[in-house]
Order: sequence, then structure tokens, then C-alpha cells
Amino acid sequence: MLVLLAALDRIPEELYEAAKLDGASRGVCTRRIALPLMRSNLLLVLMYAFTSSLKIFKESYLYYGETKYPKDIAYMLQYYMNNQFLKMNYPTLSVVTILLTAVIALIIFVLYRVEGKFSEVLD
Repeated sequence: MLVLLAALDRIPEELYEAAKLDGASRGVCTRRIALPLMRSNLLLVLMYAFTSSLKIFKESYLYYGETKYPKDIAYMLQYYMNNQFLKMNYPTLSVVTILLTAVIALIIFVLYRVEGKFSEVLD
């Protein structure tokens, strides 16, 4: 939230005043001025939210206890990795870690490409 507030604060007030003089409504100012100028900050917040969503293992582990295999609805990648670690199955754990890193890198790459496409369209 602080990153987005700082991005909003960085937008010059003159742009809003010029748009209001041209008859733009508040919604148009948001869509045409604020969002395009905040796109890099929005990308950063989106990537941070995605990586933070992977850190929910602790809460799930506390909720379901120390069972090796929790209910299917709560079985996450972190449980799988924890179970492989407890079994001392390090080759499988290494492969899963490398694949997870590759998937996260791919998602971040796609987000950067999408942000680049939007910047080409908006410029």
C-alpha cells in the first residue's frame, strides 16, 4: 500500500488540473493518468503479492498440525517439499526447488513482457 501511495504522490498535480480543465471526470483521470504512470509500481506490487502468497505454509502447518499429509484441500507445494525433506529425499527436493524457481522466474518474465506491451501501447 505504501508503494502505491508513494506512486500516487509522485504524479504531478498539474496533469490532473489540465485533465479537469478539458472536462475529464475522476474515473477518466484515474484510468488515463494515474494507472499508466503507476504501471511499474503496480507490477512490483503484483510480483510481491505473488511471492508472498507462497509463504502461507506456516499458517497452514499450524492449523492442520504436524500431520504428514493434511486434507487434500490444504495440501500445498510447501507440504510436498516438507514431506520430501522429512523423508530425506534430497534429489526430488532439489528438482522441485529448481522447477519452482523456474516457474517463478517465468511468471516474472511474463509480467515484465506484459508491462512492456502496455508501455508500448500507452506511449
